[in-house]
Amino acid sequence: MKALNYMAIGSIIGVGLLVGSCKKDIRTFENVKTTSNQEFKSSEDSLIGEYVDSVYITKDSIVYTYYFNNVKMKTIDFNPAITSEASNTDDFTFIIPQFNQDSSISGIIIRQFSDKEGYIAFGKSMDAEFEDYVNFRDVVINYAIQNGVIAEYESTETVPTSFVTWYETELNTTFNAPTLFPVTVYKDYKGGPAWMHPLGYAFFMAPGWNNKVSRYMHLTAITYGWMFIYDKAFFKKHLATLRDFGWKYVYFAGPLAYLNDRMSSFNTI
Repeated sequence: MKALNYMAIGSIIGVGLLVGSCKKDIRTFENVKTTSNQEFKSSEDSLIGEYVDSVYITKDSIVYTYYFNNVKMKTIDFNPAITSEASNTDDFTFIIPQFNQDSSISGIIIRQFSDKEGYIAFGKSMDAEFEDYVNFRDVVINYAIQNGVIAEYESTETVPTSFVTWYETELNTTFNAPTLFPVTVYKDYKGGPAWMHPLGYAFFMAPGWNNKVSRYMHLTAITYGWMFIYDKAFFKKHLATLRDFGWKYVYFAGPLAYLNDRMSSFNTI
């Protein structure tokens, strides 16, 4: 078999679920900045919040704080570097949960950097291998471009089986055969379709899922894994790097609404 489409490398090994229905209230980041306490069409308290002084607080008391180049700023001033579809410019932003003693989430820290160097330096302060994670992503993109993988996908919506084999070999060699855990993505904030990908990465989204994700759960058995989200297929145009939330939903809402309906690929480590 020369090539695989997503039915082969994603949907067959993934699980498609339909668990109810809840229409999504789609808000752009501009809406979030100018409107406080606007309720989503969901009963989840973590989807309802307002800006208070310099932070954003949800109804269930999750506090969002924002740092730019390691300087604390007003959360309402968080301005993701969302660029045009034609651009591949990365946004160097971390999203890091804070936990209570009972493992519930007490806060979410947004750390944005103006350049890749600052982003990598902070990542290394939290994980000794973080620079390797970032460099690995660059290796994957360059290989896919140089070997015509992206061009083949764009024209046929398939990828060579040799590329999947290369990726998994490179991943195992670079990171000493890491254990990757499943990621489940959802189209709505509550209920709605779900797609579980057991491999912990997707070069591109399954049919009907591109730019359709509003929340996800990284099903890790250990804490402090990483989730990298991209605006384009094959890990291009980085949007955010999220620390493991520990079997909890991550909602693309409030200050994170800029990620809503933006995911086109992702990888974990």
